[in-house]
Amino acid sequence: MKKIILLFFLIIAVAITAQCQQSLITLKNGTQLKGVIKTINPADALTMVIAGVETSVKMSEVSLIEPVENDSVMENQIHIDSLAENTHPNVTEKPLPDDFKGFLLEKGNNVYVWGEDNIYGRTGANELKRLLKEKGFWNVVNSLRDAHFSINYGVKFKHRDQVILSISSWLTNEAEILDIFSENGMEKSEKHIIIARDLFKDYIMPLQERITNGVVSKKIKKKFCVR
Repeated sequence: MKKIILLFFLIIAVAITAQCQQSLITLKNGTQLKGVIKTINPADALTMVIAGVETSVKMSEVSLIEPVENDSVMENQIHIDSLAENTHPNVTEKPLPDDFKGFLLEKGNNVYVWGEDNIYGRTGANELKRLLKEKGFWNVVNSLRDAHFSINYGVKFKHRDQVILSISSWLTNEAEILDIFSENGMEKSEKHIIIARDLFKDYIMPLQERITNGVVSKKIKKKFCVR
């Protein structure tokens, strides 16, 4: 009981500090989100602003909250794994598939695709899987343990419906948000087939083209390189 109370006050302290600086939120699937935390309800969710867009994250999905100063993570960390059971892919060991070294997003590498644990997230993720297999740039695998990186089709319904398309690596603990798509009336599974196709065309295909041409941004290259 004392640990729970202490944890609660630690989270509140981070929330107060976070309102004037950026925080790094690490999800249980390895995805990392950087933004300004607005509110935290330990029993429900936190709201944060990412790239000017306010989004909501369930506390059951959060593994770690870290304040960020000058783009470097400070030492004080708050682990909140005990708040809820993990409902997303979880990997406890970090072997390098086939002893791979280098750029994880390189053509021919393995990608694991997953979505929010509801019909909308699964529909969007399945369409992304189909398109990725059809394109054949990366190998779509069925286990995060076999992947060099993952693509997440996240769906949030709060204030304004959102789809957050992100890529992440559990090998480097790095992530990048490709797009935050906001539009009301997304509570139809077939709508997410269209959204997934648009996101694939507008963000994933151009990324693959930049990788092929060797002009991928230094930020992406740095995040997804294994030394």
